[in-house]
Amino acid sequence: MPPTERREHFRIDDEAQVEVRVIDTQIQDLNACFPPSPGFDLQAQLSALDEELEPSLRRIAEQDKATASGLRLLNRKLECLTAALCSHLNAESEGVTGPVTLSEGGISFLRPQPLEVGQPLALRLRLKDGAALLCRGQVIYSQAQTDNRFRLGVQFIELDAQARDRIVRRMLAVQGLQRRQAKRRLG
Repeated sequence: MPPTERREHFRIDDEAQVEVRVIDTQIQDLNACFPPSPGFDLQAQLSALDEELEPSLRRIAEQDKATASGLRLLNRKLECLTAALCSHLNAESEGVTGPVTLSEGGISFLRPQPLEVGQPLALRLRLKDGAALLCRGQVIYSQAQTDNRFRLGVQFIELDAQARDRIVRRMLAVQGLQRRQAKRRLG
């Protein structure tokens, strides 16, 4: 990471599909920046439904843990089916799937071309857990790599609460997985 970068948020290393469009700051509808994507739209709708479902599952769990557990398993089955379906629907996407560094404040990823620092962007992200996010960003660094690619650091601009929650949930899931893996290695 460049020395000028100041970390304000915890980060994780993960994988995601990232689509980038350079935009004018006046653009209001970010969907118009990208070609239609049935897979992305389906994932975005399901992500929104997950947000609505979570409080209900918590209330059910307070009264009946077995029922809540069964409902969570059904939800995971649906997520697996969605991932399989969306991988087929997203095959024609222009986004690049690869390693990213993700935080509440932004994302870092590799791409074949550099972009200017300060350049406003539209980002369409598909996280590994199936979350589909559409957001604004701004390039904070663009570094040449030894493999003729460029590492971009992008700060999220105007990230809505739902998208931020999805990122935080993904970060907590990855942290938990890393802790469990470390425990298994040690014990």
